[in-house]
Amino acid sequence: RRAQTSDLALDSADLDLAGNGWVGLDASLDLAVSARFSEEASRGMVEKTPRLRSLADPEGRLVLYLLAQGNLAQPRIGIDFGGATLPFIASPS
Repeated sequence: RRAQTSDLALDSADLDLAGNGWVGLDASLDLAVSARFSEEASRGMVEKTPRLRSLADPEGRLVLYLLAQGNLAQPRIGIDFGGATLPFIASPS
């Protein structure tokens, strides 16, 4: 048994997370997550590391696509290089 989501959304001032996947009652997980930084945080990171600009969306916000798999106690977190095909789930402003 597991809890499944197609519209996970966690928003803060500097980072918005959106995703889909599942977490099992046995603590297993398989989640695809988009991490979208605020314009201000993105600007600061790009100033320090200009090559990050290639990860910015049209609004200038850095976006990373991540996979979280394994179990909750020791999840494997990695970059989802195919994630750019997954749309970012934008929350209403």
